[in-house]
Amino acid sequence: MTVAVLTMATCRAAAQTPMHLASRTDTTSTAALRRADQAYAAQRWREAADLYQNALGVTDDAPRRWWALGHALFNDNRHRESIAAYERALQLGAGDRAVGAWQIARAYAIDGNPKQALRWLQHAMAAGFDDREAIRREPAFAPYRDDPRFSEVVNTGAAGFEPATSRVTAGRSAN
Repeated sequence: MTVAVLTMATCRAAAQTPMHLASRTDTTSTAALRRADQAYAAQRWREAADLYQNALGVTDDAPRRWWALGHALFNDNRHRESIAAYERALQLGAGDRAVGAWQIARAYAIDGNPKQALRWLQHAMAAGFDDREAIRREPAFAPYRDDPRFSEVVNTGAAGFEPATSRVTAGRSAN
């Protein structure tokens, strides 16, 4: 009876664990990151995000993987989660600061937080993102196009903006 209960419990636990997290071959963080990279390359965003989160919970020394996690989460429509991953990537010096701030601004805009969306849009512009036409056309900012604050940010760019207010100040731009 004990063996049967243990087996049933094991089967139930295994059934609740996604297959891409239940690899029996190599459980090191390096192998997990490799599987995450493969899922990312195949644009299997949910799988990549889950694998990156699992692996990065063990090791924090993979800056470009934090960037990839942000991208995977964003593309899996997990925008709020992508913000933290992009911020961590930027803190560790991964990715382009302008692009990272742009992605964070888009995530906040999609999430319905205009104050943070505009703040991060200013960060992006201060870091060198200067394609104003792309900003105007970006669907994530459609709800803000009639907002005078949005127009001011797009028209004046980063003028008068103090980047020191950012939580992401420790990183450096790395392409």
